[in-house]
Amino acid sequence: MDNTVQLALFLQDRGVISDSQYSRAKSTSDESGKDVIPCLIDFGYVDESTITHTLSSAYGLEIAEFDFKDVPEEALQALPEKFIIENRVIPFALKKGSLKVAISEPNSLNQMSAIQLISGFSIETFFCSISLMNRSLKALDSSTNDTELPSNITNDPISSSIEKPAGKKAAKTNQSVSNKNAESDKNADQARSSIVIDTVNQIIAQAIDLGVSDIHIEPFKHSSRVRYRLDGVLKEIEELSKKVHTYYSAVSTRLKIMSKLDIAERRLPQDGAITFETSDKREIDIRVSILPTAFGERIVMRLLDHSGLDLKLEALGMGDAAESKLKKAVDAPQGLVLVTGPTGSGKSTTLYSVLNRINNDDINILTAEDPVEYVMEGVGQVQVKDSIGLTFTSALRSFLRQDPEVILVGEIRDKDTADIAIKAALTGHLVLSTLHTNDAVSTVTRLVNMGVPPYLLTASLSLVVAQRLSRKICPDCKAPDDNVSSEQLLGIGFSAEEISQTIVYKGQGCATCNNTGYKGRQGIYEVLQISPAIKRAILEGQDAPEMMAIAKSEGFQTMQKIGKGFVQQGIITPAEYQRVLTM
Repeated sequence: MDNTVQLALFLQDRGVISDSQYSRAKSTSDESGKDVIPCLIDFGYVDESTITHTLSSAYGLEIAEFDFKDVPEEALQALPEKFIIENRVIPFALKKGSLKVAISEPNSLNQMSAIQLISGFSIETFFCSISLMNRSLKALDSSTNDTELPSNITNDPISSSIEKPAGKKAAKTNQSVSNKNAESDKNADQARSSIVIDTVNQIIAQAIDLGVSDIHIEPFKHSSRVRYRLDGVLKEIEELSKKVHTYYSAVSTRLKIMSKLDIAERRLPQDGAITFETSDKREIDIRVSILPTAFGERIVMRLLDHSGLDLKLEALGMGDAAESKLKKAVDAPQGLVLVTGPTGSGKSTTLYSVLNRINNDDINILTAEDPVEYVMEGVGQVQVKDSIGLTFTSALRSFLRQDPEVILVGEIRDKDTADIAIKAALTGHLVLSTLHTNDAVSTVTRLVNMGVPPYLLTASLSLVVAQRLSRKICPDCKAPDDNVSSEQLLGIGFSAEEISQTIVYKGQGCATCNNTGYKGRQGIYEVLQISPAIKRAILEGQDAPEMMAIAKSEGFQTMQKIGKGFVQQGIITPAEYQRVLTM
């Protein structure tokens, strides 16, 4: 779409011109070959001052007033002449490492990151009038006869009536100097671009090699920080932090381009995705979230490596008894199975393992997810989009008209979603979902508090899994830890007898674990089967402690008890137990 048409539509959206005025100007433009904006001005529907002030107000940018003949040479030389003309930008001042750049159309905002990358300066953006832009571009071009202006400049009726001033560069006596400067700018641009691309690739490739789950890139006032989340814990990578700070805006732009996001949008959050190919030809899916902050855009990337994912229930490490209960619940033709735990506790992996178990040609499986983390062959997966009204609730309602046997709802967030999920479970569907609660028993009370009638809950809910992920001690540098006192063990629930029988271990740090002392993660699961006794407790309105006592009498093991067992077996440290299991 022509830039002037886009600008006219912007003015129409803002109410500066009416629909009929736009239509008349557009028709005249199509018939005469003139641009739409000059037609609007010719009809008297708008003037240049109004256009400039509207843009300034809408984008929060000041208006620039300058005489091109007074623009310092060092400002113009910050960008290649061809780039200035083709992108309709004018660098009109350079002070203390900050380059002031004037634009006349919103589209030019897309070039600000490129301008910063090419020039190496921080950028201040201003709007100027279309006439001032055209006069300046003609003056700049006057010394190079073989450079053609874009058609939307040379044919612009606004500028056609303006006398062409003397060119700023006409005074140059040696054209070869200009050519050398242009070549130097081009080489500098290519060098910076190469550094930024290499830095971004290094950040992602190194994270993949280490088995990182998330990458955090964060700008601050005087520094930047790159952190990796490895085995659930964030750690700064100082070498990359220094590299990124030098080119932060360009790094942000590069990731936006890779994620197919709007590089000009710096005021609103954006979400995108990257498919990154490793040196060994593996494809890694990366979810990208960009959030504007006071000192720049904060970037978080979630790495999803499907090649290393084992989606078998047996691989979760639940334990035989818990695994048997879960299999029985998901093999049933109907019922509600919930997985609970905080963000990053592995709920999605558990649910995908369940789907992998029951995914057959004779079963119709539908999922509503936010986002779709792993693509599963044979499963109908829907990406929830709240912005367009495609919520968990609306998706679930539609699913019931798609003749499914199994429904997965990414999360039960409200009573409406809970009601539909429970009704689906009561009408012959197996429903899988997640909920944010601290443990399995409190999931029951949470649903009742959300307004779910106890009689419906007892008729539909079949099983609740609560889980955590704890870092495992590195087996290559595992050694007894003499620094853990009896008081510390007592503080996390060990009895005196258990302490006397326990040898506590730690990882000393080695090349295998990147000197962290931890390698891999251990799932800690508690599985609550909704037995007849638990159902009676729900119907009688008993609280969580009372239901917990009933569950324990039936053999229920809490995550805390299971976690203590892992400490005694030398699988996790007391510090990890306290980090993930202390409530």
